[in-house]
Amino acid sequence: MSPPSSALDTTALYKTSIDDITSRLIAMQQQEETSSYAPIDYLSSLSSSTTTISDATKVDHISSRSKMAQWSYQLTDMTSLSRLAVSRSMNYLDRYLVAAATTTQQQQSNANNNNTHPNPIKDKRYYQLLSMTCLYISIKLYEPLSMDASLLSEISAGCYTTKEILDMESHILNTLSWKVNGVTSQEYVSLMLGLLDPTKFDYDMDIVGSLLDVSKYQCELSTLDYDLSTQYDCSTIALASILNSMEVLEENVLSSTVCDDFLSNVCDILELKREDMKTVMNVQVKLRRLFCQNNSSSSSVSPRRQEEYSSSAASTPRASRVDQVDTSRDTSRRSNGNDNIAVALDMTTATTRSATDNSGSSSKWKGSTSSSSKKKASSTTFKKHSSPVSVVLSHMYSRAA
Repeated sequence: MSPPSSALDTTALYKTSIDDITSRLIAMQQQEETSSYAPIDYLSSLSSSTTTISDATKVDHISSRSKMAQWSYQLTDMTSLSRLAVSRSMNYLDRYLVAAATTTQQQQSNANNNNTHPNPIKDKRYYQLLSMTCLYISIKLYEPLSMDASLLSEISAGCYTTKEILDMESHILNTLSWKVNGVTSQEYVSLMLGLLDPTKFDYDMDIVGSLLDVSKYQCELSTLDYDLSTQYDCSTIALASILNSMEVLEENVLSSTVCDDFLSNVCDILELKREDMKTVMNVQVKLRRLFCQNNSSSSSVSPRRQEEYSSSAASTPRASRVDQVDTSRDTSRRSNGNDNIAVALDMTTATTRSATDNSGSSSKWKGSTSSSSKKKASSTTFKKHSSPVSVVLSHMYSRAA
């Protein structure tokens, strides 16, 4: 998976008033804290119930989850769809499994168990179908193109029929009670960065564009990780990713005063207290490690990108700002849980690539893409520095390594 190129004009961040940004952030925070959208570590929930799941099964399942997320990113990249579709689809998948875990516990206590659905934690084929269908739903709801279920069947190399995919779509939507409009960390990033005062850095949109791209990239990486996806709010992941991006920019590029004002505004709006910022710091560390793991893989990043990542950092990282948060803030945050488990599931990406390439212009795709949907990240220079994105990425990689 390679770093994203933002298709969003960074100037659009400042077309929304501060009042609107504030009200939207508060509404998003309230939504993600509801029982329907709150992150839940479903594997731990199952382990504490009467259901028996071995450690090996857990490892295998989380490996499958990570692999399916990577496959989904490959598919969206090859078909020029938004990567945000993957974040939404994995959210559907995780929430479905939370509901499925609850259903499993109820059925075990019911003598008349007529369950016809396999256990997705143990059945790889069923889990793979769930994952593909969640992506299909996300694309169908949010993308300008509509993917036909028969095309998805072809992409699966015939592993799943069109009827299986459509039946699964209905089953997932009913299980989720049609609650498919949750928030994502990427959406938080876009709003939070709108709180940066552009007058403090001479309206240099390259700086904002760099922060936007690298922060969203970290949010995308978090989708691959089970712990980050099921134990932390989207707002926490978004703020952690932005702070990671800010900390590696030099003082003469983005001053500490600007960063401090930004953090103060976010903390005021979301009512974050000291304990919340400790959680944010914990997520920052996890994101750096994930960043390093992803970008050290030759299968994930091009050689040119790897050179950028491994180049030596030219700046000194900023100090932690957890002590700057007013200890009087009083909002509870969920505690972090386990953080052990890894990666694997054999999904034929070669078959996927072939099927997607052959079907890219098929009539099974409904709609049209915008010619500007794949803009390149800015590579202009500013204040005697190289490409902002390259600077941030290389510094982050040095820190994570």
